Amino acid sequence: MLTACRVWHFAEESRHASKATAAQWALERDRTLGVVGDALRRRHGDPATRIDPAQVARLLAVVRARLTDAGDRAAGGEDPKGAPG
Repeated sequence: MLTACRVWHFAEESRHASKATAAQWALERDRTLGVVGDALRRRHGDPATRIDPAQVARLLAVVRARLTDAGDRAAGGEDPKGAPG
């Protein structure tokens, strides 16, 4: 899940970020992605944190959609920020 956040971050921002930074970035864009916070809690030592498979699937669907959008913008001559290329 955190790697998916990193991929999304790179597609949108054109720069690499740590898993934690990309996860926070993703949460700022969509606060409903609670599974990202769950993954961070697990990463930081809370093995009891439950990861909901349905929420993982939702996160991956969101990231796939954002990657498609970013690819479409790039193919259309726009940079990831939306400015003409």
